[in-house]
Amino acid sequence: MAYFNRIYQFWVHTQLVGKLGFLEYILVTPSNHRAHHGQNTKYIDINYGGTLIIWDILFGTFAAEDEEVRYGITEGVHSWSPIWANTHYFAKMYEMSKQLRGLSKLQVIFRSPSWQPPSSSPSTISSSSSPSSSSTTSPSEPTTFVKFDKGTGMYIGKAVYLVVQFAMAVVLRKVLEVYYVSFSLVSLLIVASSIIAILFTMGLIFHSELTTTFEMMRIIATTVGLSWTVVVDAGLPVDSAVNLFVWLFGAMSALSYFVATSWDVVRSSDDKKIK
Repeated sequence: MAYFNRIYQFWVHTQLVGKLGFLEYILVTPSNHRAHHGQNTKYIDINYGGTLIIWDILFGTFAAEDEEVRYGITEGVHSWSPIWANTHYFAKMYEMSKQLRGLSKLQVIFRSPSWQPPSSSPSTISSSSSPSSSSTTSPSEPTTFVKFDKGTGMYIGKAVYLVVQFAMAVVLRKVLEVYYVSFSLVSLLIVASSIIAILFTMGLIFHSELTTTFEMMRIIATTVGLSWTVVVDAGLPVDSAVNLFVWLFGAMSALSYFVATSWDVVRSSDDKKIK
């Protein structure tokens, strides 16, 4: 069932399919799911369903797509880091909890995502109140939301390096999903940490804050940890294809990072000469 739900998500994330008549009130469709991803005032906290939309209708969180969707969250992440993109709201919840006392802090957990403490200043798209509140921005008004548009300063070298490292993170994510039952706790932590480390590195590269020393340490730690998982936990021979791939990927990652960094330095110097 989990796989079916995941596959189902592919076809609802599109702008090519319009409304589907009565199915809009039974299934999650491209139309009502587009509304779910909108930052429009009327689209806040709606259409949570993954396959069936009838649950949203029953619990009062359904809204049809009847105005152009402005995609995105109500407050900018202001970072290229995939780690921060997935954790920034927990930091916001912590900040909101500090404005409350005692058990009232639990409201931060159990209230709707658009709720904020009464003392909070309204966000750019009325995230401080429910969609029906009189203090919210009218759907017809232009949004004051400002997209994070800071350039990464990257050239093709590091861009390719990022793509390859992200592909490895996707592979490790699949390994974790398929083999987590047979892995020991240590191996689970190693694989999960390797994924997080790659994503953390991506954020540093995007912001031009990654040092060569840190990346080399990350590559060595990841390679040794994954090799331990393959040989000790999985019981495969040291010269097995899987273990050889782990070490080859580690070596190629280190080499390609040096090449990518050197390439970007050369390109940056050329650009400065032209200017």
